[in-house]
Amino acid sequence: MIVFMRQARRVEPSDAVFADSILPESGDYLDSRWMSRLISGELSEDVYIQEIMRQKKFFSRLRRLYPHFLEFFNVPEDERIFNHAMCVSDCFNDSNLTEGREREDKLNGLLIKKIDSIINKSSSLIRDIDYIEKNIDIDLSDILIQESIVNADHPNYWLFSHCNTKDAIERIPDFFRIHRSAFLRKHSQLRNNIRSLRASIVEYAYKMADFWDGPPLLTTPGSSFSNMCSILFEIITGKKDSSLAGTINRFARSDSRRQWDNERTEEYEHEELQIKDNFYHKRKNTLKLRKICRFYLDQASFNDIQEGAQRLALDIARIYIRELEKNLTELGPHPLPIFVPAEADPEWWDKFQAEVAGRKALEREVGELRRAMRLTGNHD
Repeated sequence: MIVFMRQARRVEPSDAVFADSILPESGDYLDSRWMSRLISGELSEDVYIQEIMRQKKFFSRLRRLYPHFLEFFNVPEDERIFNHAMCVSDCFNDSNLTEGREREDKLNGLLIKKIDSIINKSSSLIRDIDYIEKNIDIDLSDILIQESIVNADHPNYWLFSHCNTKDAIERIPDFFRIHRSAFLRKHSQLRNNIRSLRASIVEYAYKMADFWDGPPLLTTPGSSFSNMCSILFEIITGKKDSSLAGTINRFARSDSRRQWDNERTEEYEHEELQIKDNFYHKRKNTLKLRKICRFYLDQASFNDIQEGAQRLALDIARIYIRELEKNLTELGPHPLPIFVPAEADPEWWDKFQAEVAGRKALEREVGELRRAMRLTGNHD
């Protein structure tokens, strides 16, 4: 199982050997992400020992249960089986969600505070400018923003290059109010849909069934899908559980399931387009521009942001609409068939390998320095 999971997790043998020289058994049980952190000396040794113990228990359950779990799928006996095992590993590594949610909540709160700080400071700056203009013979309205300080290639260039300094400053709080409002709505929705550990495992099972011809989603207790979820739950948590029926029912009606199904449908369509259309990647940018346009048009329609922010949202939407029209004009209305494949750089792979080798060498060097500093009691 150790050799099998090393291959599934794409762990380089040389990295595993080096990790073992730092901490025994780390090369056997840590995945490539944890191994990289160990080699670079990012955390103290106790953290990695604890993770190795956690992974050992996981591997023990895998030896016993993974063959039974695999029977639910149509996985070819080739390299693709490693992708399947990697999904199980990812599910396990994502299983400790509570701590991650707490960090996310803390970060979201900090982001909102930072946005509020920018809005307040900008508003205070505007008031100070008004006061100075009233008491000193100065008019910032006459000072135009120099085009050299604005990125002319960015769609938002028009917002600031065609106004004076004072007007530009007045747009800043409105700009951030747009994104604060959107962020709060999205954050509120995420908090209302926080997934439990059981829900996360059921979602992983559903996606794996979609990829590898697993059993269809049925909410009937005792169905093949339900049994598959129960085995995955035991692999991930070490607990036998027969009460996943409610979780499966909720997932079947959830936005997460509908979003996944829609994305998979779009993915199939894009794959077909990529084969038939040599402008596919540029056309994909059109979809991105449409989403941006829709975002700002939606913000302008909400009543929970100030009127100035609504007007600014409309201005930005107009800019991206022009970009969208330009993009559509350049591409034309019809795809072109591919007759000649894109040229490839024969030296690309060598360059990529050299970059990876350089990064790993740097990780090892930094790790040695960090461990030496810890030995001397210097943790800075």
